[in-house]
Amino acid sequence: MPPPRPRRAGGTGRAGGTGWRRGRAARPGPGAHPQGTDVTRFFHAGARAALATAQTHGVRVALLKESGPSCGLHHVYDGERYPGPGVTAQLLLDHGISVYTENEIEAAAARLHELEKAS
Repeated sequence: MPPPRPRRAGGTGRAGGTGWRRGRAARPGPGAHPQGTDVTRFFHAGARAALATAQTHGVRVALLKESGPSCGLHHVYDGERYPGPGVTAQLLLDHGISVYTENEIEAAAARLHELEKAS
């Protein structure tokens, strides 16, 4: 999405419910700008780009920003808080990449160490 990015109305980037698997980055309706423009495709394109970059570089552990509509792991926030992962977090998880938040750096480091020892 080109900047500036106005706050979306009516959608989060969350994967659950009407999320990634159903082709929507939103709670019950599509993710939209206040002007009504559906921005779901931008969330999905960003998630696919993140996955492609991670796969190209052999990433096995990702550290993402909690609460982000795309990167949130335990919850997402877009004016209201919703449980569940954002579209990028879910796509990485679906492809075997361990995902952690900025509040889980020690756990992420331990997982990375575990993976490196097994290699």
